[in-house]
Amino acid sequence: MLYFKGTGATELGAHFAREGATTSKRGLRHMRQVTKVVMEQSIANSPVDWKGSRRGEAPGHELEKSHRIREQYGAGGRIETTIEIGGMVGGVNVDLYAVWLHESFDWKLGPASRAKMMMSPKNKVGPLFLERALAEHDHEFDEILDELVEGLMNL
Repeated sequence: MLYFKGTGATELGAHFAREGATTSKRGLRHMRQVTKVVMEQSIANSPVDWKGSRRGEAPGHELEKSHRIREQYGAGGRIETTIEIGGMVGGVNVDLYAVWLHESFDWKLGPASRAKMMMSPKNKVGPLFLERALAEHDHEFDEILDELVEGLMNL
Protein backbone atom coordinates (compact mmCIF):
# COMPACT_ATOMS: atom_id res chain seq x y z
CA MET A 1 0.00 0.00 0.00
CA LEU A 2 1.22 3.49 -0.82
CA TYR A 3 0.78 6.57 1.34
CA PHE A 4 1.33 10.13 0.19
CA LYS A 5 1.89 12.67 2.92
CA GLY A 6 0.77 16.27 2.49
CA THR A 7 -0.92 15.73 -0.87
CA GLY A 8 -4.65 15.89 -1.38
CA ALA A 9 -6.53 13.51 -3.65
CA THR A 10 -7.10 16.21 -6.28
CA GLU A 11 -3.42 17.22 -6.40
CA LEU A 12 -2.34 13.60 -6.47
CA GLY A 13 -4.76 12.81 -9.31
CA ALA A 14 -3.51 15.80 -11.33
CA HIS A 15 0.10 14.76 -10.71
CA PHE A 16 -0.59 11.19 -11.88
CA ALA A 17 -2.44 12.43 -14.98
CA ARG A 18 0.36 14.86 -15.92
CA GLU A 19 3.13 12.38 -15.15
CA GLY A 20 1.21 9.58 -16.89
CA ALA A 21 1.02 11.55 -20.14
CA THR A 22 4.73 12.40 -20.01
CA THR A 23 5.69 8.86 -19.02
CA SER A 24 3.56 7.39 -21.79
CA LYS A 25 5.43 9.47 -24.37
CA ARG A 26 8.80 8.45 -22.92
CA GLY A 27 7.69 4.83 -22.72
CA LEU A 28 6.52 4.86 -26.34
CA ARG A 29 9.78 6.43 -27.49
CA HIS A 30 11.77 3.83 -25.54
CA MET A 31 9.60 0.99 -26.88
CA ARG A 32 10.24 2.18 -30.44
CA GLN A 33 13.98 2.38 -29.83
CA VAL A 34 14.16 -1.11 -28.31
CA THR A 35 12.02 -2.57 -31.11
CA LYS A 36 14.40 -1.05 -33.66
CA VAL A 37 17.43 -2.51 -31.85
CA VAL A 38 15.78 -5.96 -31.75
CA MET A 39 14.98 -5.75 -35.47
CA GLU A 40 18.57 -4.73 -36.29
CA GLN A 41 19.89 -7.69 -34.25
CA SER A 42 17.46 -10.02 -36.02
CA ILE A 43 18.77 -8.76 -39.37
CA ALA A 44 22.34 -9.38 -38.16
CA ASN A 45 21.31 -12.91 -37.05
CA SER A 46 19.41 -13.85 -40.23
CA PRO A 47 21.17 -15.97 -42.85
CA VAL A 48 22.02 -14.63 -46.29
CA ASP A 49 19.38 -16.46 -48.22
CA TRP A 50 19.22 -15.72 -51.92
CA LYS A 51 21.87 -16.87 -54.36
CA GLY A 52 20.96 -14.43 -57.12
CA SER A 53 18.89 -14.97 -60.22
CA ARG A 54 21.83 -16.58 -62.08
CA ARG A 55 24.77 -18.68 -61.03
CA GLY A 56 27.65 -16.51 -59.84
CA GLU A 57 25.42 -13.50 -59.15
CA ALA A 58 25.74 -11.84 -55.75
CA PRO A 59 23.13 -12.61 -53.05
CA GLY A 60 20.14 -10.26 -52.94
CA HIS A 61 19.70 -10.39 -49.12
CA GLU A 62 15.91 -10.65 -49.47
CA LEU A 63 15.43 -12.12 -45.98
CA GLU A 64 17.26 -9.20 -44.34
CA LYS A 65 15.36 -6.67 -46.45
CA SER A 66 12.01 -8.22 -45.52
CA HIS A 67 12.30 -7.10 -41.86
CA ARG A 68 10.01 -4.22 -40.92
CA ILE A 69 8.37 -2.67 -37.87
CA ARG A 70 4.61 -2.26 -37.83
CA GLU A 71 2.74 -0.15 -35.30
CA GLN A 72 -0.93 -0.69 -34.58
CA TYR A 73 -3.40 0.19 -31.88
CA GLY A 74 -4.02 -2.64 -29.44
CA ALA A 75 -6.26 -3.11 -26.42
CA GLY A 76 -7.22 0.11 -24.69
CA GLY A 77 -6.01 2.20 -27.64
CA ARG A 78 -2.36 1.63 -26.79
CA ILE A 79 0.22 1.54 -29.56
CA GLU A 80 1.90 -1.83 -30.06
CA THR A 81 4.95 -2.53 -32.18
CA THR A 82 5.49 -5.73 -34.13
CA ILE A 83 8.51 -6.93 -36.06
CA GLU A 84 7.36 -8.61 -39.25
CA ILE A 85 9.45 -10.71 -41.60
CA GLY A 86 8.40 -11.88 -45.03
CA GLY A 87 6.38 -10.70 -47.97
CA MET A 88 7.53 -9.83 -51.46
CA VAL A 89 11.06 -8.42 -51.69
CA GLY A 90 12.76 -7.90 -55.03
CA GLY A 91 10.28 -10.17 -56.80
CA VAL A 92 10.83 -12.98 -54.28
CA ASN A 93 8.17 -14.16 -51.80
CA VAL A 94 10.14 -14.62 -48.58
CA ASP A 95 7.28 -15.89 -46.34
CA LEU A 96 7.79 -19.67 -46.43
CA TYR A 97 11.54 -19.34 -46.63
CA ALA A 98 11.63 -17.08 -43.54
CA VAL A 99 9.53 -19.53 -41.51
CA TRP A 100 11.60 -22.50 -42.66
CA LEU A 101 14.90 -20.77 -41.83
CA HIS A 102 13.67 -19.51 -38.48
CA GLU A 103 12.20 -22.80 -37.26
CA SER A 104 14.44 -25.38 -38.94
CA PHE A 105 17.64 -26.83 -37.56
CA ASP A 106 18.39 -29.22 -40.43
CA TRP A 107 20.25 -26.86 -42.73
CA LYS A 108 23.83 -25.65 -42.91
CA LEU A 109 25.05 -22.10 -43.34
CA GLY A 110 26.13 -21.27 -46.86
CA PRO A 111 29.30 -19.38 -47.72
CA ALA A 112 27.57 -15.97 -47.74
CA SER A 113 26.06 -16.60 -44.28
CA ARG A 114 29.41 -17.76 -42.89
CA ALA A 115 31.08 -14.65 -44.34
CA LYS A 116 28.41 -12.48 -42.73
CA MET A 117 29.02 -14.13 -39.35
CA MET A 118 32.77 -13.49 -39.67
CA MET A 119 32.20 -9.78 -40.37
CA SER A 120 31.21 -9.00 -36.78
CA PRO A 121 31.02 -10.81 -33.44
CA LYS A 122 27.53 -9.27 -33.12
CA ASN A 123 26.28 -11.42 -36.03
CA LYS A 124 25.04 -14.75 -34.67
CA VAL A 125 23.71 -16.11 -37.95
CA GLY A 126 21.41 -19.12 -37.79
CA PRO A 127 17.96 -20.43 -36.90
CA LEU A 128 15.65 -18.60 -34.48
CA PHE A 129 17.25 -15.32 -35.59
CA LEU A 130 14.31 -13.17 -34.40
CA GLU A 131 13.70 -15.11 -31.19
CA ARG A 132 17.37 -14.89 -30.21
CA ALA A 133 17.44 -11.15 -30.95
CA LEU A 134 14.45 -10.62 -28.68
CA ALA A 135 15.99 -12.72 -25.90
CA GLU A 136 19.24 -10.78 -26.15
CA HIS A 137 17.47 -7.42 -25.67
CA ASP A 138 14.68 -8.62 -23.36
CA HIS A 139 16.13 -6.74 -20.37
CA GLU A 140 15.74 -3.43 -22.21
CA PHE A 141 11.95 -3.82 -22.12
CA ASP A 142 12.16 -3.98 -18.32
CA GLU A 143 13.66 -0.48 -18.41
CA ILE A 144 10.43 0.78 -19.99
CA LEU A 145 8.42 -0.52 -17.03
CA ASP A 146 10.90 0.90 -14.53
CA GLU A 147 10.72 4.29 -16.22
CA LEU A 148 6.92 4.27 -16.17
CA VAL A 149 6.75 3.41 -12.47
CA GLU A 150 9.48 5.90 -11.54
CA GLY A 151 7.70 8.65 -13.43
CA LEU A 152 4.38 7.94 -11.74
CA MET A 153 5.93 7.67 -8.29
CA ASN A 154 8.18 10.71 -8.87
CA LEU A 155 11.24 8.79 -7.66
